[in-house]
Amino acid sequence: MKIHNHIPSNKTFIFYGILIEKIKKYGGGIILFHYFILLTTSTYAQPKMLNGCIVTHWGDSVSGEIKNKDYFNSLSKVKLVTDYNTLKFSKKDIRAMYLNNDKYITSGDDLGIRYFYKKDIEGEINLYTRGNKVYVSVYDSDINNIRLKPALKLCCNDYPNFKEEVSHITKSNIHNFVVEYNKWKSENSNSQSYFEKNIHIKKTVNVKLSFLLPGAGLEIGLSEYFSINTMIKSEFGYSGTQGFIINPFIDNQIRYYNDVLKRKENNKRTYKYNGNYFCLVHGYFLLDKSSFIGLEYGFQRVSGKNWYVDLGIGAAKWLTNDDFTFLYDLDFGYCF
Repeated sequence: MKIHNHIPSNKTFIFYGILIEKIKKYGGGIILFHYFILLTTSTYAQPKMLNGCIVTHWGDSVSGEIKNKDYFNSLSKVKLVTDYNTLKFSKKDIRAMYLNNDKYITSGDDLGIRYFYKKDIEGEINLYTRGNKVYVSVYDSDINNIRLKPALKLCCNDYPNFKEEVSHITKSNIHNFVVEYNKWKSENSNSQSYFEKNIHIKKTVNVKLSFLLPGAGLEIGLSEYFSINTMIKSEFGYSGTQGFIINPFIDNQIRYYNDVLKRKENNKRTYKYNGNYFCLVHGYFLLDKSSFIGLEYGFQRVSGKNWYVDLGIGAAKWLTNDDFTFLYDLDFGYCF
């Protein structure tokens, strides 16, 4: 299987000749022109196709040639050229992609959008890069897109003298630390990090502080799948006639987390009710005594140890009249 280097064609050199004549005729920019020549010829020198292999989520492996491009920010499908045909793969179809000696994996964010990550080190903890950003995670399927040091505190806090070690870690030396940690972990297999101890832990009472709509509340665990989430929050705004308005309300939800088993099978955390849910919701506004009851579907994600994001949509009927209303719930806060 060949790697094709693109050599400038005769048309390319004709183009350069015409451009030189233009510069001679109209003057100026000769240094800029030399830079242009250097830039374009170096671009042509880059191989357009690389030897590669794609591993799908179904376990199939397909080898061929893959276009050499930036896949971190690409929205297009990956094209793989075999001896017989050209195949196209979306990111949701790809578990891993190999380009020459580099390995890339795909992992999804909280909205289900998948991204490529270059896997630089594989071990008890893995080291990834995406563009100029660096990530660490125990599993490919659950890469926490949080800052480097909080991620290390989550995944590597069982390392000896960790507090002192982590204070010196930067993006430039993280590679050395991950190698050392994995070596130490292989010799101390009984040791567990915060991530490993708590990957599926759900406390009975979780105290929450809400920041987008200021308030506080509790999520009380009934079982692995069910919880009662009760928050007291305040809507706020400004009216030309009334000035600033504060409208406190109580938000009661009985939640059923429907993807617990799927998240466990995919090595994704269910820590502190991290998952997708259906819920029966009851809202009560304290000032005008109005209330509604409805259904909602949403997801809750916990980043690191304590920060959470909660997003839900649904519909409800007002109990004080015959009207229906659309429900949306966007929350960001801290969970103790």
